[in-house]
Amino acid sequence: MREVTMSEFNFSNEMQRETLSKDKEFTFGHYKIGDGSATIAGGRLGEYLYYGISLCSPEDNFSRMTGRDFAVDHLIFDQFSGKRGRMFINSELLDSAPAIVLKTALERHLNKMRQRSSWMKNTVTFRTNKD
Repeated sequence: MREVTMSEFNFSNEMQRETLSKDKEFTFGHYKIGDGSATIAGGRLGEYLYYGISLCSPEDNFSRMTGRDFAVDHLIFDQFSGKRGRMFINSELLDSAPAIVLKTALERHLNKMRQRSSWMKNTVTFRTNKD
């Protein structure tokens, strides 16, 4: 599969989003949101992070593997367009660790959501292995 360059990348193209998800730099983050959890999957092209998110209710059993699968599907497939996004990586975040960049993208995405469940409080924290 040919690598897509920044100048060729079209976020509205499902095949190009799938190609991005197979990039060696593509990464994941797992976070606590209020009483639930979230997984974010993202890839960086130039100054932008392209990502998909998966939300896990406190009534569900959190699974890193399932969260990753859903987050990638949400990035790739058109029917999940409300669970993906693009974030400009400003100069403050440019040299940050991927976990910080993904956390920032998740926080911004949650702030833009029109409908949120009551368990989704604004606090986004890192998940530990004990969570």
